[in-house]
This record gives sequence, C-alpha cells and structure tokens, in this order.
Amino acid sequence: IANLTLATGATAFVMLYDEQLHRFVVRNENKGLERFGDLVIDPFGNGLYALPILGGIYLSALSTGNKYDKNMMLLSLEGFVFSAGLATGSKILFGRERPVYSVPGNAHQFNGPFNDFSTDGSFVSRHTSVAFTLATILSRGYGKEKKWVNRQ
Repeated sequence: IANLTLATGATAFVMLYDEQLHRFVVRNENKGLERFGDLVIDPFGNGLYALPILGGIYLSALSTGNKYDKNMMLLSLEGFVFSAGLATGSKILFGRERPVYSVPGNAHQFNGPFNDFSTDGSFVSRHTSVAFTLATILSRGYGKEKKWVNRQ
C-alpha cells in the first residue's frame, strides 16, 4: 500500500505543478541534450532500436537452439505490443492534449474519450511504458545470470 500511496502522491504532484514544471524545462532547455534525446534515447521507446535488437537476439537464439533466449525475446515482443497498446488506448480514452499544442497553453485540457487530436496526446507516455516494460522483462529474465543486467 505504501508504493500505491507514493505513486498516487507523485502523480498528483506532477499534475498540480505540470505547467510550472513545463515552464522550468523550457527555460532551461539545452539544444544539445534535446538533440541527443531525439537521436539516441527516443528511438528506444518507439521501437526503432528495441525491435531490431530483440529480433536479432531472437534469430541468434533460433540458430543456436537457445530456447530460453528465444522465449525471452517472444515475451519481450509481447510486452512491447501490450504496453504500447495499453498506452495508446489510454491516450485515446483520456484525450489529454500536450500543453505545448493546446490553445491557450493549458496543462489540464482533457478532451475526453475518442476525440480527434492530431498531437497524439500526452497521457500516458508510450515511450516510458515500453521502456519500463522491456527493462522489467529483461531484468527479471536475465538479472541473476547476466552481470550487465543485474538489478541489485
């Protein structure tokens, strides 16, 4: 119950101070870090890097007969599809606009379910959902055997 309380409190804090946090980030924007994020980090969440890597490990497992790695990659793909699907469904259901696109800038603009918004909504983050899903699956599956994935 402590984790749920902490998560609820953190979510409430971010929602209450969303506009102030957004202004702080915009004021302290760093083009170099933004470019790094766009080119290096962002593709992991949208599958540009993650899916080919998972596919390569899957093919390697098939060619070597490694059933454990094959099953881990299938589980990772399943997790990717489900987390991306749930996040997309949440975006459609909640209909929260990205504050940068709403006029006037309003972090609390929820358009409700099934509204047509071309900005892809900001809630829930598909990138974050996918990244944490894959990290959890790989950590749980390989954490004890592979030092580079150890979660301790």
